[in-house]
Amino acid sequence: MAHFYSLSSTDYQVLEQKQAGGKASGLARLAGEGFRTPPGFVILDAGDALSKEELASHLEAIGPGPYAVRSSASDEDGAAASFAGQYVSILNVEDLAGVAKAIEDCEASLESVRAQAYRDAKGSDGTQSMGVVVQAMIAPRAAGVLFTADPVTGRRDRVVVDAVAGLGEALVSGHSTPDHLLADLNGRIVVSELSGDTPILSDGEVSQLVTEALKGVGKWGHPLDFEWAIDQDGTLWWLQARPITKLLPDPRELDTHPVKTTDVYTRCNIGEMMPGAVSPLTRSITSRGIDVGLQSMMVACGVQNEIKNETLFVGSFFNHLFLNLTTLSVITTAVAGSTTDRLGRALCGRTIPEVDPGPEQSKLRQVFNGIKYGFYLMGAHKAHAKLTEELQQVSMPGDGNSQEIFNWLEKETERLYHIYTLHLQSSAASGAFTPALLETLSKGEIPTEEHHAQVAAWIRVEHDVESADIAGGMAAMVKYLQDHPQVYAELQNRSDEEALQWMQTDASGDLGKHWRGYLARHGHRVVRELEFYQKEWAADPTPLLAALRQQGKAQPKAKPSAETEAIEPATGALGWLVKKTQSSVQVREKTKSQLALMTTHLKRGFRELGRRLEQEGKL
Repeated sequence: MAHFYSLSSTDYQVLEQKQAGGKASGLARLAGEGFRTPPGFVILDAGDALSKEELASHLEAIGPGPYAVRSSASDEDGAAASFAGQYVSILNVEDLAGVAKAIEDCEASLESVRAQAYRDAKGSDGTQSMGVVVQAMIAPRAAGVLFTADPVTGRRDRVVVDAVAGLGEALVSGHSTPDHLLADLNGRIVVSELSGDTPILSDGEVSQLVTEALKGVGKWGHPLDFEWAIDQDGTLWWLQARPITKLLPDPRELDTHPVKTTDVYTRCNIGEMMPGAVSPLTRSITSRGIDVGLQSMMVACGVQNEIKNETLFVGSFFNHLFLNLTTLSVITTAVAGSTTDRLGRALCGRTIPEVDPGPEQSKLRQVFNGIKYGFYLMGAHKAHAKLTEELQQVSMPGDGNSQEIFNWLEKETERLYHIYTLHLQSSAASGAFTPALLETLSKGEIPTEEHHAQVAAWIRVEHDVESADIAGGMAAMVKYLQDHPQVYAELQNRSDEEALQWMQTDASGDLGKHWRGYLARHGHRVVRELEFYQKEWAADPTPLLAALRQQGKAQPKAKPSAETEAIEPATGALGWLVKKTQSSVQVREKTKSQLALMTTHLKRGFRELGRRLEQEGKL
């Protein structure tokens, strides 16, 4: 016997228990939560002696036709699969006989070849039931779909609205090209791709759609896919709601929150340190380390009293790290000699007028903090010595279980944060001396290209700089291969695995000696070395091998002779500043290498944690 349930007065959970299908329960939930839905009902077991008299009574209750008759299968419109378009929907049904026939067609579509094929592809167990929804038919001026998250990118801060003139069936069937709109969470259109010369929806209608849809998300607790229609009088009707299936992870899930509208962020400086997108583990550890280092500088200068648990200076957007220039610029209000212009030039190479550091502290406080800042900068060499001591205390974990590895990682992560404070102290010194040298040379004016070239020539250090040896060591191996084509041929005739094994043996001769020495000095380094997902060269030297193969086949080029103008030597105060800058650059590169080494220790620890979790059956 068929059973009838009103969509406006039946609790959606009752319909879920009775397996009335996602469409019916979704409509009942919409109606119950105050959304405007067309009046209607759902029939269960419609194939079992459907009473025409009872059907006529329910049709009379929702008013005269036309009607929309739609399938609502138990496996339809769920979180795992939508079954969109697999079952029958019949629109503009005029009378009782037509509704009865449409109900039969909906019931029959449950066992259609198309639906069964889709069901098999999804691995369904084959136990489905069919509810049939009957509603008053809306004659829309416009209709369409709305996604409360972008199904293409996964962004939860974008709402997608597709709209067509007339019935939404034209959109679902692909017979009409819709207006495609992207809106923010306030209902403001940020992207508009129109199918014609004029928009189908007004800005106010888009705003209403977004506002009401997001209320549904707030109540349902997850992103939703809606169908909607706006009638000739401008009234908005909601025709369907279901979970968005197979939604990608939100690329902004780890974004910094909250963000003040006055904050100015930059990729300068930190983008060189951390190019590209970062992994969640890196987002947790590396960005915190950088922030702790910057906070320690603020504490040393008297700008703040202690290192806080919150993140103050590093932001993350779309998994890329940024520096908050606005919060960093607070130092310019509290330390004598520090200005927002100098800060902008030090980090971005130019002034950033949009940065507002806030009210200044007293002149006396600024002078006192300025003296503390000077001592902080002069302590770069001591910071290097402390960092060396810290690294000597690191002991890799033994054969303990995963819990012991995890405890070690937690302890050594705190050591890493301390090492960040020491490295950033040395970086601050080089970062402060170079702009000071430029400003002194330009006599307070905006430095020109000539000034930058002069300073670059003065502070260039050709010895005792690790970063120079990274490039120089590779160049030496490349030159050896270019000078010894028979060795290059031997290298090229081997696969990567064979070549790497060969260069660990004496059979590879001087090339192998160069290679092994290079990895001994720089094996803890790699491009994007502070990214925890990135294996160091010692663990994966194939990028270095690829560079050797590529560069070694090129013919050595003679350096063109060019007359260079003699650089005027720096004397007096400038000479002293040049020497301090050179020394700070050397220390910065050494501590950068040590920071990379500590990060590599933790990378190895995390990889070992993964292995042991797998061995213990926990991963």
